[in-house]
Amino acid sequence: MSQDHGPAPSVGDPGATPEVNHPAPDGALVAAPTSPSPPAPAGPRPLEAPQSAPGNPPATTPAAPSPVAEPLLTDYKQTALYFMELHSTRFKLLALLPVASGAAIGLLQRASPIHEMAIGALGVLVTIGLFIYDQRNTHIYDRLVRRCQFLEVTMQLEALPQGGLLGGGGAFSDRPKRRPILTLHLIWHDLGLAIVYAGSLGAWTFLTADGFNKDSVTRGVPPDRVVWLWVFPVISALIAFWAGWKLARVNDAENTVIDTAIDSLRCKNIKK
Repeated sequence: MSQDHGPAPSVGDPGATPEVNHPAPDGALVAAPTSPSPPAPAGPRPLEAPQSAPGNPPATTPAAPSPVAEPLLTDYKQTALYFMELHSTRFKLLALLPVASGAAIGLLQRASPIHEMAIGALGVLVTIGLFIYDQRNTHIYDRLVRRCQFLEVTMQLEALPQGGLLGGGGAFSDRPKRRPILTLHLIWHDLGLAIVYAGSLGAWTFLTADGFNKDSVTRGVPPDRVVWLWVFPVISALIAFWAGWKLARVNDAENTVIDTAIDSLRCKNIKK
């Protein structure tokens, strides 16, 4: 009795499913039907990592920005922009006020005493108002500088090679210190502001006193009393200079506390 073993599986077809022989009830082997292999899914092939050319270093994918550094960088840009706008406003005031004061003295010499006193008094009030406004701007100006320094240290930006700062640097952290003259730190912003506003206030006070002098002479006031009126421009200029200097020292005391905290943060970055 011969047994039928069925057709042999194809050897050359790698995708074909091998046939399995099941025993029949009468003892004969019956080949099970083969199922075709499923087709490959259609669609784009997955992206592969870029291959570098022979002899070149392996290609690397740029790292995504840190989610923490992005808000800090945005804050830094906005603070620096605010600083530049405030700096521009202060520069315009410093350029306009002395020119207006000198022009008023030259143009109002032939005006009537009453008009000269009125315009001079108005100039005094405007100068005092601008001085107060600029002092507030100075306070904000110093705080913006410290804010940018804090962000530079937090982000650990690179400092200048010759700056000597470790733990983070930048455009605000690498600012040079006040330059001394004969061991006195005279080259700094607040001192220049005090001199400009003192001179402008003295000029407007001179204009007011000159108008009052002319009016006093026309009314027959003794000359010895008129001479004392010329002292007021000098006194007003000295008061303005003293006020500017005093407020600058107060700002320095407040800034020193913030500078100490920023230096502590810089030391922590160095120890990491």
